Amino acid sequence: MPELVKGAKAFCELVEVKTGYPVRLEYGSLLGCVREGGPIDWDYDIDLSITYESHDKQGVIKEVTDMIWFLKQNNLLVKYFFTGGEKHADGVVSKESILQPDGQMHTLAPIKSLAGGDLVLDLFTGWVDENGDFNSCKYGNMCKGADILPYKRERFGDYEFWIPNNSDPYLTKQYGDWRTPTRERPIDGRDRFLYR
Repeated sequence: MPELVKGAKAFCELVEVKTGYPVRLEYGSLLGCVREGGPIDWDYDIDLSITYESHDKQGVIKEVTDMIWFLKQNNLLVKYFFTGGEKHADGVVSKESILQPDGQMHTLAPIKSLAGGDLVLDLFTGWVDENGDFNSCKYGNMCKGADILPYKRERFGDYEFWIPNNSDPYLTKQYGDWRTPTRERPIDGRDRFLYR
């Protein structure tokens, strides 16, 4: 996992420098950061998120489409998900070939593992709507936008990452009693909301 954390840090820095979008920890990675200062022992991936600037569905979709194209052009896109399926990077031949994304992507860290393999990361979409509520591409309204922005830095393993400025409401909605470690996944079975 330390290699993956290092790769995630390199990815976050590259995306922020090249696009201006700060990338923060999301879902289980955010939980591990806030509760344990690093990855959860049994976790196997790194979840990241970008909070886009638009406040409406079409604006967010355009920004996500632009990000997919940026990642493709920089050989960092593995695949992205759209309503009804997924599309691998080799299927993205132009910006116009990108189907309406649902806000989740598998990306590559810009560095390789010590063994020379790819480090794959999950990248999700978030935005603050017209009412000031923060929305996740996966689960809709999660908390107030003011709980997410502005970000703050926290240590996650050996590196500092961006996280929400007040993670408690977000993690409570996501996991319930997030302060008590459990291997159960309370979010399983929840409806997935796409840009609501």
